Amino acid sequence: MKTHHTGTRRLITLAVTAGLLTGGMAPAAAAPVAAPAVSASVTTPAAGPSAVAPQAALPAATDCAAKPFPDNTPGTAYYTAVRWAQCSGLVSGYGDGTFGMKRQISRNETAQILFRYRDPRWTAPTTSPFRDLSRSSVFYQAVTWGNNAKVITGYADRTWRGHQPITRAHTAAMLHRMTGAAWRAPHLDPFRDIAYGGPQYDSITWAHVNGITKGYSAREFGPQRNITRAELVTLLYRLHVTNGQFVTSAPNAYGTTQCTSNCVRYTTGTLNMRRGPSTDFPVITQLAAGKKLNVRLIGTGWAYVWDGTRAGWVSSRYLTSTPPRPPEPPKPPQPSQYPLAVYGTLRNGQSAYFLLKDKTISEVTVRVNGYGLWLRPGYSWWSFMIPSTSTDSVVVERMKIRSSQYASTLRDVDEWERYDPSQPLASQNYNRKLVTDRQGVRSWSYIAGSQMASYVKSNGTKIIGGDFLKRF
Repeated sequence: MKTHHTGTRRLITLAVTAGLLTGGMAPAAAAPVAAPAVSASVTTPAAGPSAVAPQAALPAATDCAAKPFPDNTPGTAYYTAVRWAQCSGLVSGYGDGTFGMKRQISRNETAQILFRYRDPRWTAPTTSPFRDLSRSSVFYQAVTWGNNAKVITGYADRTWRGHQPITRAHTAAMLHRMTGAAWRAPHLDPFRDIAYGGPQYDSITWAHVNGITKGYSAREFGPQRNITRAELVTLLYRLHVTNGQFVTSAPNAYGTTQCTSNCVRYTTGTLNMRRGPSTDFPVITQLAAGKKLNVRLIGTGWAYVWDGTRAGWVSSRYLTSTPPRPPEPPKPPQPSQYPLAVYGTLRNGQSAYFLLKDKTISEVTVRVNGYGLWLRPGYSWWSFMIPSTSTDSVVVERMKIRSSQYASTLRDVDEWERYDPSQPLASQNYNRKLVTDRQGVRSWSYIAGSQMASYVKSNGTKIIGGDFLKRF
């Protein structure tokens, strides 16, 4: 029985030329053939012998009544493209309602999606062109259309192998040949894992320069990696929003030369990166002032650059070889000459007060909340200020040191208390820390290290009231 499909959607005017190739081709399949060079930098492909008449355009809409696939999360990289494909009727989900974002997509499924996208008027043949493609297959009409249009072909043994996955390289080839877009490939390889003149080289460079596909890294395309369902519809969405406006030749066909030395440039201001060397091309991204770029090709007024994430064209008048002046490092804050909040034998009249005598300009007795005062077992003069509850407090003498003697005095007291900030704090008897007294003044004080604090609290004696002079 013959089947006839009447198209209801037309996406963009796409030409299909003869001799086209798909993914998974046997060696006997025809290699890509570059389209004749044209002088114009942009083209809207004209209808070829196999093209169909334009029909109603499919909008790039992502808002429809259909509930989004649960595995297509808003805000993620593939959301817009998958939602567009869903709302456009190009894809459907699995039985559990999911789209299967990370699932590999088969040759059959790829043909079906492209068939729905092109929506041609196509009468399927009564005889299958492939030994393993039955007329009863749900993919029969799509596959025979693709084969007839030379968007896809089978293997040398006349099999289609529709359940095999499609690679990234072959997907780029299918999309390129489906458009019939003219293209003059560059001699400069954008990726190190594809070779100039190799299989699908033309199609990969076409898709890359036109912003349809990207690499897996700065220099790798991953041509033999199988493409996922989410990746395929994303490439198709990017192709769709070009609205048929394609760069028709490689960057070095614009009178540019390949940069071989001193290829680093910096933006002198906020700069648009575009798909082609003209303001007529859409903006890919906006580059911040001072952005470091690797220049690949240099032409009149324009440069083809790589920013570490993507490649595109920028106006060369806003580039400089002089790196931006690094911002001045913030000046280190001048150390404040905090007073010393001393207790125990450092207090006025006690045995260690000699370290501070004649070096202070004021001495005030105050309390510091949140600490308790403890004596080490067996030593009535060896006291420790230890963190405690907010209702606990310690009596200290806040001593303001003369400015000219501040650094040396602080160093002397540190040595007396055996405090060394370069050593692990937990094992030291004392750590010098800032505390705030009841008058709101911040001062340095010597607080028990964590190991000593644990030992003293378990074995020592707490001074009720927190006043060292009233410890007995």
